[in-house]
Amino acid sequence: CHGPTATASEGGRLRVALVGNPNVGKSVLFNRLTGAYVVVSNYPGTSVALAKGHGHLGAHALEVVDTPGAYALVPGTEEERVTQAHILSGEADLLVHVVDAKNLPRGLPFTLQLLECGRPLVLALNMMDEMESLGVSVEAALLEERLGIPVVPMVAVRGQGLDSLAEALDRALAGPLPPRPHYPNGVGDAVGRVRSRLTASYGVDAQALATLVLQGDTGATEMVRAREPDGGAAALDEARQAAASLGGPAVYRVAFERQHVAREILEDVLWQTKPPHTSYADRLGRWLSRPLTGVPILLAVLWLGLYQFVGVFGAGTLVDLIEGPLFEARVNPFLERLFAGIPWEWIRELFVGEYGMLTLGLRYAVAIIL
Repeated sequence: CHGPTATASEGGRLRVALVGNPNVGKSVLFNRLTGAYVVVSNYPGTSVALAKGHGHLGAHALEVVDTPGAYALVPGTEEERVTQAHILSGEADLLVHVVDAKNLPRGLPFTLQLLECGRPLVLALNMMDEMESLGVSVEAALLEERLGIPVVPMVAVRGQGLDSLAEALDRALAGPLPPRPHYPNGVGDAVGRVRSRLTASYGVDAQALATLVLQGDTGATEMVRAREPDGGAAALDEARQAAASLGGPAVYRVAFERQHVAREILEDVLWQTKPPHTSYADRLGRWLSRPLTGVPILLAVLWLGLYQFVGVFGAGTLVDLIEGPLFEARVNPFLERLFAGIPWEWIRELFVGEYGMLTLGLRYAVAIIL
């Protein structure tokens, strides 16, 4: 039931899928890896856009897919379902999980789900500069040892860490497949019971399918029904019995134990090494969110920004200058002289005169609307 080992796609390109929560810098890393060679198309049967591009990193020619942002392999949105389908298909030779480093505790449970897939995996800790500004350091080597996969600190927006990412891809492809996590308090045993009933070949390790089926995921369930010789009857029946033995909804029990394992992995990995650096933007944000200082700032912005600048200066002083000294004294007389030689009066009136497109329309467009 193990997933196939990584192989290069047609043309010798390594197929890499970027996976992660929304707003963690996946697209920034995607653009760094692919440049301008990008194709955006809808995933088959959906309205979700999927970006695919070619690029190079180290010795590898890459085919990179930027999957839609997802918080888990159990999808709650159409975007997450597309990400799940791409991962479970096994199309990618290697997965790169991009995580916002300062929110590592929130992102690591998703890493554990990707580990269940039994595919070559790299964990990219992005936005390390923001993490350091909070005075927090991460023991990347310790985290790598506990997960059994390469861990790469990065600042993708600056291109920092790309060389380390290239080396991590080599290690992930050359080394053994990552170890699958085992969840305590009966959850791991329940997953094992379902996995033992899966005999077909899948694009990922059968543990990922077993965990999803145990949680009642429809996408994984349909895949099992389509591929198992008995239509998935044995596996689905085992999943129902195993889920009932957990003493609560399986989707919550699995999520709870996964969070527990993630907390254990992060023990002694994150350290507060210095006081957080408070920027001007942070201080301003706190001032704006407090009524004592926020209300006076709001009133100042309304008075200075809207009334004085837009109302008095813009709609008053500036409009008067544009209408009088500029258009009425200079632009309009020039345009009327320019069109005076045209013998057809209707053409002259169309462009100049009291209602002309240039003398009236241009003046109002610039002076009033702009």
